Amino acid sequence: MIENWKNRKVRWQAVLWIAAGLVIFALVLYWGQQRDQRILEDRKAVLGDVKLKLQQEVSDKQQEISMAESAAYIEKQARERGYLLPGEIRFVVTNLDELLENGGDAETEIAEEGL
Repeated sequence: MIENWKNRKVRWQAVLWIAAGLVIFALVLYWGQQRDQRILEDRKAVLGDVKLKLQQEVSDKQQEISMAESAAYIEKQARERGYLLPGEIRFVVTNLDELLENGGDAETEIAEEGL
Protein backbone atom coordinates (compact mmCIF):
# COMPACT_ATOMS: atom_id res chain seq x y z
CA MET A 1 0.00 0.00 0.00
CA ILE A 2 2.84 2.38 0.76
CA GLU A 3 4.30 1.60 -2.64
CA ASN A 4 1.05 2.77 -4.28
CA TRP A 5 1.42 6.22 -2.71
CA LYS A 6 5.04 6.50 -3.79
CA ASN A 7 4.29 5.49 -7.35
CA ARG A 8 1.13 7.53 -7.71
CA LYS A 9 1.56 10.63 -9.85
CA VAL A 10 0.07 13.89 -8.71
CA ARG A 11 -1.83 15.67 -11.40
CA TRP A 12 -0.71 19.25 -11.99
CA GLN A 13 -4.35 20.39 -12.31
CA ALA A 14 -5.06 19.25 -8.77
CA VAL A 15 -2.02 21.13 -7.52
CA LEU A 16 -3.19 24.29 -9.32
CA TRP A 17 -6.68 24.02 -7.82
CA ILE A 18 -5.28 23.56 -4.33
CA ALA A 19 -2.87 26.48 -4.83
CA ALA A 20 -5.68 28.68 -6.17
CA GLY A 21 -7.86 27.76 -3.21
CA LEU A 22 -5.08 28.65 -0.78
CA VAL A 23 -4.48 31.98 -2.53
CA ILE A 24 -8.19 32.83 -2.44
CA PHE A 25 -8.38 31.84 1.22
CA ALA A 26 -5.36 34.02 2.02
CA LEU A 27 -6.88 36.98 0.14
CA VAL A 28 -10.19 36.66 1.99
CA LEU A 29 -8.32 36.59 5.31
CA TYR A 30 -6.26 39.63 4.28
CA TRP A 31 -9.31 41.66 3.21
CA GLY A 32 -11.12 40.77 6.41
CA GLN A 33 -8.12 41.82 8.46
CA GLN A 34 -7.86 45.12 6.59
CA ARG A 35 -11.58 45.82 7.14
CA ASP A 36 -11.28 45.04 10.85
CA GLN A 37 -8.25 47.31 11.10
CA ARG A 38 -10.17 50.22 9.51
CA ILE A 39 -13.08 49.66 11.89
CA LEU A 40 -10.75 49.68 14.89
CA GLU A 41 -9.01 52.86 13.68
CA ASP A 42 -12.39 54.58 13.32
CA ARG A 43 -13.39 53.50 16.82
CA LYS A 44 -10.05 54.73 18.16
CA ALA A 45 -10.64 58.16 16.62
CA VAL A 46 -14.17 58.37 18.05
CA LEU A 47 -13.02 57.26 21.48
CA GLY A 48 -10.18 59.79 21.35
CA ASP A 49 -12.72 62.56 20.75
CA VAL A 50 -14.88 61.28 23.62
CA LYS A 51 -11.82 61.14 25.86
CA LEU A 52 -10.95 64.78 25.09
CA LYS A 53 -14.52 65.86 25.76
CA LEU A 54 -14.59 64.02 29.09
CA GLN A 55 -11.22 65.49 30.09
CA GLN A 56 -12.59 68.97 29.36
CA GLU A 57 -15.68 68.24 31.46
CA VAL A 58 -13.51 67.02 34.33
CA SER A 59 -11.40 70.17 34.08
CA ASP A 60 -14.52 72.37 34.09
CA LYS A 61 -15.96 70.54 37.11
CA GLN A 62 -12.68 70.81 39.01
CA GLN A 63 -12.59 74.53 38.28
CA GLU A 64 -16.21 74.86 39.43
CA ILE A 65 -15.41 72.96 42.64
CA SER A 66 -12.47 75.24 43.38
CA MET A 67 -14.69 78.30 42.79
CA ALA A 68 -17.55 76.87 44.86
CA GLU A 69 -15.81 77.76 48.07
CA SER A 70 -16.21 81.51 47.46
CA ALA A 71 -19.22 83.49 48.68
CA ALA A 72 -19.62 85.21 45.28
CA TYR A 73 -20.07 81.85 43.55
CA ILE A 74 -22.68 80.69 46.06
CA GLU A 75 -24.56 83.97 45.69
CA LYS A 76 -24.47 83.71 41.89
CA GLN A 77 -25.82 80.15 41.96
CA ALA A 78 -28.58 81.12 44.40
CA ARG A 79 -29.65 84.06 42.22
CA GLU A 80 -29.74 81.82 39.13
CA ARG A 81 -32.14 79.55 41.04
CA GLY A 82 -34.39 82.47 42.01
CA TYR A 83 -33.37 83.16 45.61
CA LEU A 84 -33.35 86.68 47.07
CA LEU A 85 -31.28 88.27 49.79
CA PRO A 86 -33.10 89.51 52.89
CA GLY A 87 -34.68 92.89 52.19
CA GLU A 88 -34.65 92.53 48.39
CA ILE A 89 -37.90 92.77 46.41
CA ARG A 90 -38.49 91.16 43.04
CA PHE A 91 -40.60 93.14 40.60
CA VAL A 92 -42.28 91.63 37.53
CA VAL A 93 -43.14 93.95 34.63
CA THR A 94 -46.31 92.67 32.94
CA ASN A 95 -46.64 95.15 30.02
CA LEU A 96 -43.07 95.34 28.82
CA ASP A 97 -43.99 95.56 25.10
CA GLU A 98 -46.25 98.57 25.66
CA LEU A 99 -43.66 100.21 27.85
CA LEU A 100 -40.96 99.85 25.21
CA GLU A 101 -43.14 100.90 22.26
CA ASN A 102 -45.13 103.78 23.72
CA GLY A 103 -43.06 104.89 26.65
CA GLY A 104 -46.09 104.33 28.89
CA ASP A 105 -46.14 103.71 32.59
CA ALA A 106 -44.86 100.34 33.72
CA GLU A 107 -47.30 98.06 35.46
CA THR A 108 -45.43 96.09 38.07
CA GLU A 109 -46.32 93.58 40.71
CA ILE A 110 -44.35 92.54 43.70
CA ALA A 111 -43.73 88.92 42.93
CA GLU A 112 -41.72 87.98 45.97
CA GLU A 113 -39.91 89.46 48.93
CA GLY A 114 -36.72 88.19 50.46
CA LEU A 115 -37.06 87.32 54.11
